[in-house]
Amino acid sequence: MKKLTIEYDKRKCIGNGNCAAAAPSFFRIEIGKSVCAGAEQRTSEDPFTLDLECDNQAAEGIINAGLSCPVNAISIINTETKKDIVSIDITAEGAKEIIAT
Repeated sequence: MKKLTIEYDKRKCIGNGNCAAAAPSFFRIEIGKSVCAGAEQRTSEDPFTLDLECDNQAAEGIINAGLSCPVNAISIINTETKKDIVSIDITAEGAKEIIAT
């Protein structure tokens, strides 16, 4: 069993639907945005969060949902290590400008 926390920032979501395809038991699309089933939001500025203990198959789907988000709206935290296992930290230092022509 894996202990995970899903953190989902609805403000970043573009409604791509990759998360719902990867983990349909946890994510669905409603009115052009993803919804994380069972997640709660403390304030309107906070991400939605859901703490859970799940088997390896469910954990794989949840992790794939986070990895497949094109706008980094989903973080999956390993509750035991407190580390985000899917988000990409893009800093000004490591960012490169790409110009389409």
